[in-house]
Amino acid sequence: MLDAEQYGRVLWQANINSGFDPNSNSIQYRYNWHVDAASNQPVLDNVFVPEYLDPAQTIKAANTNWFNEISRTGVVQNYDLQLSNATPSGNYLLSLGYFDNKGIIKTTGFNRISARLNSDFKLFDNKLTIGENLSVTKTKEVQADVINAAIQAVPLIPVHTTDGVGWGGPVAGMNDRQNPVRLLEDNKQNYYNYVRVFGNFFADLKILPSLVFRSNVGVDYGNYSSRNWQKKYQSGYLVGSVNKVINTQNHIMNLTWTNTINYKLNKGNNRLDVVAGTEYYQSTTSFFNASREGYVLEAPDYMYLNAGTGIKDNSGYGMKNVLMSYIAKANYSFKNRYLLSGTLRYDGSSRFARTTGLDYFRPFLLHGA
Repeated sequence: MLDAEQYGRVLWQANINSGFDPNSNSIQYRYNWHVDAASNQPVLDNVFVPEYLDPAQTIKAANTNWFNEISRTGVVQNYDLQLSNATPSGNYLLSLGYFDNKGIIKTTGFNRISARLNSDFKLFDNKLTIGENLSVTKTKEVQADVINAAIQAVPLIPVHTTDGVGWGGPVAGMNDRQNPVRLLEDNKQNYYNYVRVFGNFFADLKILPSLVFRSNVGVDYGNYSSRNWQKKYQSGYLVGSVNKVINTQNHIMNLTWTNTINYKLNKGNNRLDVVAGTEYYQSTTSFFNASREGYVLEAPDYMYLNAGTGIKDNSGYGMKNVLMSYIAKANYSFKNRYLLSGTLRYDGSSRFARTTGLDYFRPFLLHGA
């Protein structure tokens, strides 16, 4: 990053290269320079800037390294605990995890708490096996996109005004890039929470040595929520006179229920494998977003939708889709040399209108969104 003097020298050279008077720049840099008689080339003698950038003398000229102001050394923590056991009648594994990443950009970070459980148990002389593979995670993240603003902010601008409270910002003639430190500080309370439950529960029943029934329920549930503030601010000539709260919630539930029966026959040179079953899939989404402006106090216990007095807005939607499938597959081999295979599948989906061919499946189909 260029410091204030280096930035001024580059600005002087840019004006010279373009054939402009360097002292006519709008950023308030002033120069002493001359043309060398021997080489006929411009030579810069001194770079000057005023003590204050604004007429009210609240923004004092500085030498700000904006990248240093927004960055830090990132720290990552990761902890895992695992417990497992195995016996002739069953097995289980439980793991817990904690992950925390303090980002290299100040105030940003990612945090995750996770748990996982895998188990299976045999009952009734190993005729019935039940179990699950389940994981639960909760994540929290604060994001910020300020690197471009930090690279383009003028180093003459201070982080704060002379009182140490207000935000330094561009004055007339400068680019309109926001104060990157203000962006981070005003955004640090804006995070999202996301909880996800993912896994399946199953049961295997050995009806006969060659006949097995299996039922499996798969679940994928996600719950996203956030409450973001947009604060009032004044940063040089950039002013935000309206504050705002935005609430977002999104719930997603995917459910899969599969039932199959498997028959195997090995006799002499003949081998037969038959699988038949059904699969039910349902996907549900519910989304809601609401916002309101006009808050007297910008405090965590106050910035809720009901406390606002200004414009309010909301939106939302919901969807539900269902797929019902019937499947069958058979493989027959003779002497492990000749193979005959056949597959059947029939699907009914709520995404399509009813047709005569689907009349039989109407009790299983959901028509709608």
